[in-house]
Amino acid sequence: MLRQITILFALVLCGAPALHAQTPAKIEAQQTQQAQASEALPVMREYRGVKLEMGREQVKAVMGGAAQTGKDWDEFKLGSGDLMTVHYDDKGAVKTIQLYFTDSDHAPKWAEVVGDAEIQEKPTGSRYARAVNKEENFWITMFQSKSGDVTTITLSR
Repeated sequence: MLRQITILFALVLCGAPALHAQTPAKIEAQQTQQAQASEALPVMREYRGVKLEMGREQVKAVMGGAAQTGKDWDEFKLGSGDLMTVHYDDKGAVKTIQLYFTDSDHAPKWAEVVGDAEIQEKPTGSRYARAVNKEENFWITMFQSKSGDVTTITLSR
C-alpha cells in the first residue's frame, strides 16, 4: 500500500508542470491572439441583405426586380447611378457581388469593407485594398479612382 501511495505521489509531482502549462493566463492570451486574428478579417460579408451563397430568387426577394438580367447575373440600381451586379454559379447561388458607386460619399468606408487590410496606391493615384478570409472562403477588394468619383467593391468566393 505504501508503494502505491509513493507511486501516486510521484505521478502527481511529475504531472503538476503539465497542468500548470494551461493556466488561465495562457488560455486568455491564446484567446486574445485569436480575437486579434479575426479582427484582421474582411468586415463586409453582405450588402443590403445580399450574401454569398444565397439563391437567385432570394436575392430578387431582397432587392426587388433587376434592372438588367443575364443567364448568370442580375444588375440592380441602387440610386444616383450606383449599381450592384450579382453573379451566380452554375447552381444559381451567389458567387460574386460587385458594387459600383459614382460618388465616394455613397460607398462604405474602407475599414467597413476590408477591415485593416493595407490600402495601396497605384502610380495613377487610384487606391485599392484586398482582404482574404480563408476561414469563410471568400475575398473582397475595394478600388477607388484618383478623383474618388468611382469606387468599386467586389466580394467573391
